[in-house]
Amino acid sequence: MVKKRQRNRIVQGERANKQERHSIIEDEEKFQLFVKKNKDKTQTRMAELWRHNITQQNISYTCQKLGITRKKTYGYQERNETEREAFREKVSKIDKKRRVYVDKAGFDNREDYGYGYSPRGERCYALKCGKKRERASWIGALNDGKILIPLTFKGCCHRDLKE
Repeated sequence: MVKKRQRNRIVQGERANKQERHSIIEDEEKFQLFVKKNKDKTQTRMAELWRHNITQQNISYTCQKLGITRKKTYGYQERNETEREAFREKVSKIDKKRRVYVDKAGFDNREDYGYGYSPRGERCYALKCGKKRERASWIGALNDGKILIPLTFKGCCHRDLKE
């Protein structure tokens, strides 16, 4: 067990270390533009691209200092907004007790980094390929609060599977 005096020294030492930290990236405006351009890269890759002999930790610290957080929201490249709106209109006409919500999920082998960087409060949007690859999947349905026939299978969900 750490004694109170030792614990206070540890806490004070941690505070001193945090106060001494400073960013070696001096041009913050240039860095913010750089992050916006490279928002889908890892911090390690950003450090390589910055070309000023910095580390992943320098990127991390500067992002934190500038309020740039890590997140990403996906949309499919192949989506069609007109068709999506028509679908929403069609569904709104179906009685809620008759609606069945079906959802699928799974794991695949796509090579994509699941995070991106942007200022706090702003989402980091990115596009990904919607084409199917090797996948393990499962499907479930919900109707009036009841789960219907969960299914697990190898491969992708497509028209042949649903029929």
